[in-house]
Amino acid sequence: SRGSLTKLHWSEAHQQFVGLAVEILSRASLSPAPEVVRALRRFQEAYVVARSETIYAGTTEIQLGIIADRILDLPKGKRQ
Repeated sequence: SRGSLTKLHWSEAHQQFVGLAVEILSRASLSPAPEVVRALRRFQEAYVVARSETIYAGTTEIQLGIIADRILDLPKGKRQ
């Protein structure tokens, strides 16, 4: 159950980080340096992986349910 906290935090943070990197690199000049193009390509690939991280080992919603049940001991009717 504590692993759910780690999995949830990592997968969401990783997705946000690589998403931000893609956004920043995408705003490079009209003729970006080859290093920028390579970095953008790598972060785009990492973004696809990061998206899948929120699915395998249980979706974010499943992890939140585990946290609510096992760690916070919330009754099912009190969740949002």
